[in-house]
Amino acid sequence: MKIRVGMIKEDEFKVTIFTLAGRRVWQTRPGSFNDGYYRLEWDGRNQEGQDAASGVYFVVLESHGRREIRKVLLIK
Repeated sequence: MKIRVGMIKEDEFKVTIFTLAGRRVWQTRPGSFNDGYYRLEWDGRNQEGQDAASGVYFVVLESHGRREIRKVLLIK
């Protein structure tokens, strides 16, 4: 699953993927990024490398106190 992030100025952000029950499945390491577009890729595995189940997940982008949430469907 590809996740595209656009930055209008240099900033820090992290992306976290949660199950509907609120369990964290995957997370990027926070980092500082220049302005521009970034493409992150989630391979459908959790942090331990195990396959995540097909289903609905929340993708959460956090940057300096702002939070944007998107619902996605993982189909295998």
